[in-house]
Formats: sequence, C-alpha cells, structure tokens
Amino acid sequence: MPKIIHNIDTPPVTDDADSTQVMQHHINAWFDVAKDALADNTFIAYKQDWAVFTKWCTQYHHNHNIVMIPLPASVRTITLFIDDNIGKRAPASLRRYLTTLSKIHDIARVNNPFNDILVQTAKQKIGVGLNKIKQAEYEKNHALIRQFDQQRLLPIEQHSIQENDLPVIGRDICHDNYAGNQRQAAPLMRPHLQALCSLLPIEALKNTHATSVIEAKQRRRHNAIQLKHARDLAIVHLAYDSLLRVSELVRVKIEDFTWEPSGSGTLKIGQRKDSREGDIAYAYITRASSMVIQRWITLSRQTSGYVFVGLTKGGHIRVDKNQNATCLTTRTVFTLFKEMAERLGLDKTAFSCHSTRVGAVHDMHEANINMPAIKQAGRWKSDVMPSRYMRKGEAKHGAMAQMEKLDQ
Repeated sequence: MPKIIHNIDTPPVTDDADSTQVMQHHINAWFDVAKDALADNTFIAYKQDWAVFTKWCTQYHHNHNIVMIPLPASVRTITLFIDDNIGKRAPASLRRYLTTLSKIHDIARVNNPFNDILVQTAKQKIGVGLNKIKQAEYEKNHALIRQFDQQRLLPIEQHSIQENDLPVIGRDICHDNYAGNQRQAAPLMRPHLQALCSLLPIEALKNTHATSVIEAKQRRRHNAIQLKHARDLAIVHLAYDSLLRVSELVRVKIEDFTWEPSGSGTLKIGQRKDSREGDIAYAYITRASSMVIQRWITLSRQTSGYVFVGLTKGGHIRVDKNQNATCLTTRTVFTLFKEMAERLGLDKTAFSCHSTRVGAVHDMHEANINMPAIKQAGRWKSDVMPSRYMRKGEAKHGAMAQMEKLDQ
C-alpha cells in the first residue's frame, strides 16, 4: 500500500499532475485517517486485500499477456478476478476482497466497477460451487493423486505417474470450500469446559528450594505445568463467558474485573472490533469461570497488568527488557485451542479461537435464550453472526422437532 502522507488538505494538483497522482493522494489521505479510526486488524486487512488484488493483476498479465490495471479497474478485470478465484479462495474471503476493492475505488474517487450490473451478477456466482471446467480439473487432479498414492509402494519402474508430474493441488487449484459451504469453527461448549477441568486438575505448587539441583529443577518444571494448565483453563473459560475475540482476549487486564460477593464477576471491555467510539461494554462472568480465572491470577501472583501472560519452562512469568510481563500473542492462543481440542479427543483442525463464541451461542440457543439477549452477550449489532453460529442447532427447534414433542 502507498506510503501514508500527512498533508491531506489539498490534492497535489499541478499543471502536469495526472489522474494517478490525484488517486494516490485520495488513497493516502484516507489511510492516514483510517489508521486511527479502524480496528488494527481491519486496517491491516484492507492493505492485505489490496495487495492480493494487485498481485493477481500482475500475475494475470504475466500468464496471459493481458494488462490488468488495478485502479481504476475495468468491469472485465473484476469479473475475471472473481472467476479466477472461485475455487481458490474461501467464499467469505473472496467477498471480503471485493468489498475492499469497491471501497478503494470510492476512496480514490474514480468510477466504481462494482456498480455495474455485470459485476453484481458475477458476485452471485461466489459460493455456488465450481463451474464444469474447474470441477473437471479438480476431479482429474485428485484422481491422479489417488493413483500415485496407490502406486507408492510399487517399484519405481512400475509407476505410471512420477511425483514431479503431479499437479499442485490444494489451495492453488481448489480451496476446501469450493462448493461454497462456509466452514465454521467447531463449538467449544460448556460440557467441554467441564471435561477440561477434569482432564487438567491443578495441583499445589511446590517449594523450589529443594535439597538438590535436580530436585529443584523437577519442582520448577512441575510448577510450570500447573501454571500453564491454570492459565489455559482460565483463557477458555473467559473466552466462553465473555464471547471475546482473540484480539480482545489477550488484552484483558486484571483491573478490568470486578468480583462480586456471590462469586460471579463482571468484565469491563474497552476498545474492540465492533466499537471504536470508546464506549464501554460489560460481560458477565459465571461463578464457575470466576473461580478458574481467580485461581490463575492467584497462582501467577499478579496484581495488575495483562491477565494472560507468557510462561518460561521454569514456571516464571515472561518479561520484556523493561521487566514488564508480556501478554500472550493471538498465535499462542490459537495453538492453545488446538491443544484443548486434542485433549478432548476431538479433531483439532476444526477448532479455532472462535470456537468458544460459537459454543456459547449454541448453548444459549439450546437453553432457549432469545436473540436480543444473545446479541447483547456477544455485543452483536445484527442477527447475522449469531444466526450463522446457531444454524446447525436450528433443526432441533424446527417444526418437525416440535411436532415430535407433541406426539410424546
């Protein structure tokens, strides 16, 4: 993305200024304002989406000897981009790219090809599956792969297909979601949390002032394992109760909690993805989760700062060069969710940091909690996302399920 400039009062119009300079000015000016107005991940996504499109234009020119100008893009450029990426990108990703491209054209104040009926019609092809040509290519490639696998144990001279002849399948040829079925993170629900507490019992920390070096090392390792278990359980419990996104979860501080005499708690949520206006939201923390979270805070001996911090193999809090505790990265939390799924004997590839959000909505829906209350708990402004999360459970509440209850 172009380097951000700070002089945004007037476009750099001169006698020899061309339209490219004017577009450049508008884009730079918008990004200069947007970097403080948008969530960090949203701002990064805009830049990455634009990079994907410009890279595609360059590659298409290289492969087909047809010049593709990214800005302003023609209707044909956009429709070719859509056709070429169906089957290579997840439907949701491709739709997001197109939203970004449309916004960039509006920002640059040029003719927006997304207002054209051809582009609007082409967008309707996203998520309905591959066309016949791509479907045939996909099936042919997978047939070759299967044939190669079947011959793998045979002597090399009996192979009819060599490894170098195999097509590069996967995301380059066909994305897993090519049929248009948007994959959803598997739900991590309350029974899962209860099972994890049984699978990860927290033992008392040991005094590391042992009589021998070896014994002291073993005790430190014991403490590190107990601390990690306590922290990881606290993470999934808080993520479930608060329905926080992972970027919000890692920023939670001890000062954000208020603990009630009843044993429950309240979490104050500041800046977040769904609101950049500075308004404060609150999440209720159940008594069971409060106990798990407070146990971690007590064991870690923290009194302020980030709740979820890194740990050393010796059971110490990781600190930066200024001796401040370092908060966990989103990547670490992502890995943690995979580990939890494995402990539960579930397919870890189906789980992500969104699993607790999906699971909480599932449980609320099963408990017949109404949509306004679910939206309030997850801080959603519309029904779209919670409705998508509870889609699999809708059948249990459908007309046929209700009719069966009448017969009982």
